[in-house]
Amino acid sequence: MIGIILVTHGSFGSELIKTAEMIVGKQDSIETISMQEGSSLAAIADDIESAIEKYANSGAIVFTDMFGGSPSNISMAYLG
Repeated sequence: MIGIILVTHGSFGSELIKTAEMIVGKQDSIETISMQEGSSLAAIADDIESAIEKYANSGAIVFTDMFGGSPSNISMAYLG
């Protein structure tokens, strides 16, 4: 199954998943990476890379909350 990776500011991604699961039930193959105030950009990049590696065989789609924001800019390095 294709993985879904949400890279967002704060806990937006986690809350979005919780809300979706209230409606459609538990979802598998979804990762959230939260960029908190003071987060290291290198650590976020490592988290994104690790999440993508989990889905090396099936592929993954990376979603971000705001084009041009730090989560989006870091994720761009993993376009393929």
